[in-house]
Amino acid sequence: MKIRPLRPYNTIRSVLLLLSIGVLPALSIGQGRVVINEYMPLPGSSCGTTAEFVELLNFGPGPIDVSCYILTDGDYTITLPKGTILQPGAFYVIGGGDTIEVPCANLDSTIRVNLNWNTCECTSSPIPTTGDGFLTDGGSANEQVVLLDPLLKVVDAVARSLPVEPNSTLTSRSTAGSGCVDQTFNLNLMNPDYETIGQSAGRGNSFARILDGDCGWVKDPQQSAGATNNRDGETSSTQYNFYYVKATSCARDGKVVVTVTAADYTNVFPMSYILAVDSNRNGQFDLNDQYLTGTVSTPNTLTFDSLPPGSYRVTLASVQGCNLHTFPFTIAGC
Repeated sequence: MKIRPLRPYNTIRSVLLLLSIGVLPALSIGQGRVVINEYMPLPGSSCGTTAEFVELLNFGPGPIDVSCYILTDGDYTITLPKGTILQPGAFYVIGGGDTIEVPCANLDSTIRVNLNWNTCECTSSPIPTTGDGFLTDGGSANEQVVLLDPLLKVVDAVARSLPVEPNSTLTSRSTAGSGCVDQTFNLNLMNPDYETIGQSAGRGNSFARILDGDCGWVKDPQQSAGATNNRDGETSSTQYNFYYVKATSCARDGKVVVTVTAADYTNVFPMSYILAVDSNRNGQFDLNDQYLTGTVSTPNTLTFDSLPPGSYRVTLASVQGCNLHTFPFTIAGC
């Protein structure tokens, strides 16, 4: 069956027209997409429990404030410090020690974690440093890893398989004087929409997205905490193509198109996007720029029209919140 491409002028064009005439809707200051990109649930015996780690990635298009975000497996919580801002493309490693020696978390180098859950005084209860650690029995059970925002909205949720392990009612704890508000919750009652990894258990292997931000996962003997998962020859199940329709504009009629190719569009659409606009024209995408969000429901074309001259980034995400891709582009003036 041939799927008719969507021409979503009404949703995207209307917002961009407001932008072009200087009448802006309510927009977030600093906007990105944060995902759980890799994690080590059961380190090898030579590395020890404190070599566990969880790697977050801000895929962009702009910076995002992750102050007071909560990472949990349903048995423990870890609260990120106030003032934590992730730049686009930045990794944030949370682990059981200040440093994790090569090759336990990264085969190429010893890494220094961004947040040590054993010394941060930001966990719901002390996390064991021997035996099972943060990810209890993470190698053989269907352990889950969930990232929540300060209001308990699910940012990302992954599990090796379903059903996930039972969860406890937890009260998060933030570092004293941080200004974060502690929250009480139970993942069983929240019913997160888990992204399942579908890999077998294995001691000493991290679970990693095949490509940064992708929906596919691999049980990875090539640990790369704090660094990209991307390797030559790896491809995504969803392919994007970017086209300039009108790259030079004298007014407000620049236009770009992104087409999406996938074996099953029900795993991709509705797609969401964040369009970053370098509104202060300083050549950077920072906390002072504008970020427009939206959704396109029907495959397989996204059209961004009525663009005034300027610099842009657009980050696309599938309905699952992964298959992430960012395109930087410029509409030149005449």
